[in-house]
Amino acid sequence: MILQTRQDDLLSKSLRKIQELHHAAEDNIRRYGSVDLNTHDTTVCIRYALNHYEFVAIGIDAGIYDEQMIKNASYSTITKMYERAAPFIEHVRTAHSTPTYFQALEALVKRWKEKPLV
Repeated sequence: MILQTRQDDLLSKSLRKIQELHHAAEDNIRRYGSVDLNTHDTTVCIRYALNHYEFVAIGIDAGIYDEQMIKNASYSTITKMYERAAPFIEHVRTAHSTPTYFQALEALVKRWKEKPLV
């Protein structure tokens, strides 16, 4: 899974897009959480990365993936991506009146930040 993730061009593009939006002066990631931008290419990229790592978090919770191995391999990628995408996630949760979007990912990141890699 880790090796396939590294070869996923759409995931790489999505992570770059999230990073670009985080640093952009003329745009922001939050606005892509709006219902009317649901099919926008940028929204699709953001959701792709978030959904990918949500499924990884669910796999960890289910015991399918070894959490320490994933943490050792992807700690910075996952925690930074989540922090940068947090405004998008908050807006999606509000816009759709559903507080559960990406909750497994959120719990994973919180758990990792409480005990970061040394």
